[in-house]
Amino acid sequence: MKIAFSFQNGETISGHAGHCTRFIVYRLEDGKIIERSLIEIEKERTFNNVLHNLMLPFMNHPLFNVDVIMCASMGARFIEKMKIKGIEAIRVNETIPEIAIKKYLSGELDPVEPVYHNH
Repeated sequence: MKIAFSFQNGETISGHAGHCTRFIVYRLEDGKIIERSLIEIEKERTFNNVLHNLMLPFMNHPLFNVDVIMCASMGARFIEKMKIKGIEAIRVNETIPEIAIKKYLSGELDPVEPVYHNH
């Protein structure tokens, strides 16, 4: 399983998924973290540009191979579009990725309602 977090500031789970250019990805096996990597995305390849502005083909994003994406802020349409790709998108109040993973795996993570944007 792969879980990605918006990680714009390099320290905590950050805000708006669509504009984020830095994500930290954890690979888990049997509920344990076995790998952690930082993915940096060019501004042109942010989710906002790929999903909303259609600047790149919908299929072309370096995070479309994860199972879960967690961010401090994301819109309802982002969640819907991730679901189409088979990715569970969750808006969280948690700021530490490892704690969010532990809560997610134990069923104790409390998702936050998505933000509703007018595009």
